[in-house]
Amino acid sequence: MRVSTASPITRSIAIDHTIARLETLSQRQNVQLEKEHKGKRRQGKPPWPQGSRPARRIQEKINARRAAAQAIVDRIEAERLEHEAELEAERQILEQEKMLAEMEAWEKWESNGGGDSPPGSSRRWDAARNWMRKERVVQVHLQLDEECYVRLSVTASTLTPRRAARLHAAAERRTLAKLAEEEAERQRLAKEAEDARRYAALGTTRWVRADSDFNAVLIFAFLGSRGLSLDQGGWPLAQLLGQLSWQWRRTCLRWCEDVETLKLRAGLDWGACRWTSGVMAAIERTVPRLTHLELHGLDRKAFSGLELISSSLTILTLSGCTDVGPMLEATHFPRVHTLRIERCRDLTAEACRQIAKEWRLRSLRMEGSTVTRSLIISFSRALPSNAPLESIECTEPFPDDAIKAIAKTCPALCSIVLPISGPYAIREAARCFPRLQRLRLGLQAELPSVTKRTPCWTDTELQALAQGCPELSELHLADGRNGFTAMSGVGLATLPRLTDLSLANLPSPLAGDAMIESANALSELVHLNLSDCSIPDAGANSRMPSLIYVGSGSDDAMPGMADRVLAAFLRACSKLETLNVAGISQLTNSAVFKAVPIACTKLRHVDVGPGRKGGHEGRGLIDGKGLVPLVDACPQLRSLRLSSAMGTAARASADLITHAEREKAKRLAQEAMENLQDRLERAAWILLTLVE
Repeated sequence: MRVSTASPITRSIAIDHTIARLETLSQRQNVQLEKEHKGKRRQGKPPWPQGSRPARRIQEKINARRAAAQAIVDRIEAERLEHEAELEAERQILEQEKMLAEMEAWEKWESNGGGDSPPGSSRRWDAARNWMRKERVVQVHLQLDEECYVRLSVTASTLTPRRAARLHAAAERRTLAKLAEEEAERQRLAKEAEDARRYAALGTTRWVRADSDFNAVLIFAFLGSRGLSLDQGGWPLAQLLGQLSWQWRRTCLRWCEDVETLKLRAGLDWGACRWTSGVMAAIERTVPRLTHLELHGLDRKAFSGLELISSSLTILTLSGCTDVGPMLEATHFPRVHTLRIERCRDLTAEACRQIAKEWRLRSLRMEGSTVTRSLIISFSRALPSNAPLESIECTEPFPDDAIKAIAKTCPALCSIVLPISGPYAIREAARCFPRLQRLRLGLQAELPSVTKRTPCWTDTELQALAQGCPELSELHLADGRNGFTAMSGVGLATLPRLTDLSLANLPSPLAGDAMIESANALSELVHLNLSDCSIPDAGANSRMPSLIYVGSGSDDAMPGMADRVLAAFLRACSKLETLNVAGISQLTNSAVFKAVPIACTKLRHVDVGPGRKGGHEGRGLIDGKGLVPLVDACPQLRSLRLSSAMGTAARASADLITHAEREKAKRLAQEAMENLQDRLERAAWILLTLVE
């Protein structure tokens, strides 16, 4: 009893000591018996025979003592194992309690819509998630330490039947509570739908029942297409119109007859309206002028009946819809010329081939990870000869094989927007699309599935583009991460119709001679983006226009090549509205804007910030005093982005604010003088009138 009631450590030590003592006692008794037997031999007494009665008695005593000692040892060992099992059970119960508490915390965090960080997380990414599966609690622990090492551990613990029953009961109570909340929400939505149908049915006894059911739906869709939603006054307006009785039907029909663009969006954004299989039939009866249909989040059930209105549609937008492939395969759209597929699911290769062969598309936009390489190639290779396609936009990787196929079949292409493409995009554009007006390309060298060759853009390809596409007005070229581009800007001067030019983040340095020549030629330029480009001073020659600014202070540095390029654009591009030179480290602080007369007085947005690569190194165009001439010359300026450095931005802002206050004081004084002059003239006129 003393051992069983002691602490675990004392009990373990006592058990070990007892076992050792019993083993020692047994050994001593055996040794004593052996000594007695040997002593009889030494005294000359004959030993007991092997099978004699005394020998058997001695052997029985030895065996009995050994058995008794072994029984005691086994009993004590069994007690020790039982005690260790109890300790292990208590430890498992504590771990289960902790895991269940964490699981309940996760469920509570998820039911509340999440928060800043999940339960169990810290500054380092360290989170544990628990699940209960049948009679076990499973814990998955993911940890990301400061050295970016990831540790993943999975722990499973078996629950006792009583505890498992209690947890299942708690989970069932939570499920019932959640079902009760969903049922309450469903009843609320049903009540709103019933109110809408009741208002819609006032004075419409001679109207078709289907029209009465979908009347409120169409009104909500119309209000949404006009920028009104249920939260912005649409529902009170519908209730007010519902009280007008018979005038409700007349107003609804008049509105629906004028609707040309209709947006159908699934979810709670449209209140209690649920799109069912009859909504397309109601639209066909009540919206005869519908030409533009936008479907957001619809499925196969809501698509049924789309063939009733497909013959009148010219623009079709599918966003976040499912079962798109089967719907496009089963429905014919003879007049659709613009198709947008954004983040849709279940798009099939057969649907893409059918769109390319049977539809007379002029504009196509594809977005979302479900637009795969095989789907793009299926569409491109199925295009007929002399296809009327004029615009194509795809946000997913666009392979070179698809570019080559489109180049053979679409000579009328005017707009290409491919943010993830290979080198053949610019080559085929220069060779096969003489009517091209808009070209936005992104060279992605890290995607081997896009191109089989090493991606590279050169000045030769840019010159070929200028010769092959004389009507080009918008050009955006963005290089990928690996930086294989070898383009310096030579050839831009041969594109005089450019209104939007972006060479942002090109890894190769731009040639100053070519950029100044381009600035003098691009007089129609409206938007210019040279952010994160490099314009080094090397390569300057005597043909460069000299800019001299005489002043004092450290900001009056001699302008470099980047300053001269920017000055050329400011002097020659009088229609410029957007200027982005963020991240160009070669720009000086104040020599640029003070050295030349600024002709682009229509500037509205200017960015001289640090760019994507961080702050400027060395000199940088982040000086409020240097920006004052620009602010004076551009009265329509609306936004000006400075450096992200707190001190530099504060000084620049202070300089601009001081200048603005000074200009405001001058303007107020001038207005006061004009008012005083007007009063004096009025007083003189009154005096002359009195004299007469």
